Amino acid sequence: MVRGGIRGAPRGRGGLMRGGIPPSARRFPKYVPHMRHPFDYVLSENVFPRVNPRPDEESYEQILLKRNEELTPSEQDLTLIQGFVQKVQAVFDKLIISTGDPEIDIDETRAVGSFKKGVAIKGEKSADLVIIFKSLPTKEAVNWVATKVLTEIKAGEAPRNKAGFKMETKEHGFDLINKGLILRCLVTTVHSNLKQLTPEVHIALAVCKLHLLAYKHVHWFDVNAQNDVVKALVRIMRDLKKRFDGFAALNPWMIELLVHSSVIQPPRKPLTIGVGFRRIIELLASGIFITGSSSITDPCDVNSARVHASLDQEKQDLVCYTAQTLIRILAHGGLETVLRGSSNLTQDTTVWNGVVVVPLEKVYEKPAEKTSESSDSMETDEAAAAMET
Repeated sequence: MVRGGIRGAPRGRGGLMRGGIPPSARRFPKYVPHMRHPFDYVLSENVFPRVNPRPDEESYEQILLKRNEELTPSEQDLTLIQGFVQKVQAVFDKLIISTGDPEIDIDETRAVGSFKKGVAIKGEKSADLVIIFKSLPTKEAVNWVATKVLTEIKAGEAPRNKAGFKMETKEHGFDLINKGLILRCLVTTVHSNLKQLTPEVHIALAVCKLHLLAYKHVHWFDVNAQNDVVKALVRIMRDLKKRFDGFAALNPWMIELLVHSSVIQPPRKPLTIGVGFRRIIELLASGIFITGSSSITDPCDVNSARVHASLDQEKQDLVCYTAQTLIRILAHGGLETVLRGSSNLTQDTTVWNGVVVVPLEKVYEKPAEKTSESSDSMETDEAAAAMET
């Protein structure tokens, strides 16, 4: 019997491992930084039993349901927007079959955004439509398509209505406008074309990537988030984002994933609107979007990035302490005021049933930038210390 590995191989440290595996082929487990899950009362309710009986959930839910009704667009507005979108999509369907220009090839179109997902807010009379080019989306080609679509729409309208249709070229593609209704046409291209884009000639690469993500987001939402409670809370959270500066950094996709993960808890039944709303604010206050949090994995990201990765630490802190102020107000019966009250609620000191709520302040301090003079002086000091030694 022969001891060791391959005959003639170097032995000892740095040589072959048992079985003849060279050091260069050794595989070490990938380092994964420690991430904590924020405190979640819904998951910890058995560990922290209640001292007082649960508050009246019915009245709490009625307030939220009423607010959702107030924020929901009227059927008339929804019908007008839907008709406008269908009219434009019908024109694009003809262009997909034949544009009349061999250098312009459109793959497909799809409605995206809050209108398509059913979470639009009252007063929003706009919709989004992603246009995916098979060919490269040059600015000239996009302008040609926009003009062609506008011409085709006007051709099918009565003479008195033609003047109401307008087109405006934008960075994202173009907008079609009709009597206050706006359809944002978001231009992008198939994934294989992205590396061929040049800023001077084509729609910007970053813009095309965002529009492809919007396409993925609406597909995910259609499959996973068709729940009335989820849609209602997304609408309410979008309204809070508009009213409170502290939530301004939350983009629609963050809100949608946060609401979905808060309400839908398989294999358990979805939470009610009252418990779901409280849980959303509690998770934000516990730091779900703070550095080091396990957060929420983006289901549409190929690298499984955390959904809050785009927020800098100042914005993360702002979202967190805004939610901490709101959760204290909610704990003392301030739901109505949070949903309808002043946008300064998180900035002013308020009193609730004899309890004074003082708005919290930021914790994160941005490090001071080192100037060139200070860095030069540090280098000089280090050099002098080295000479002394």
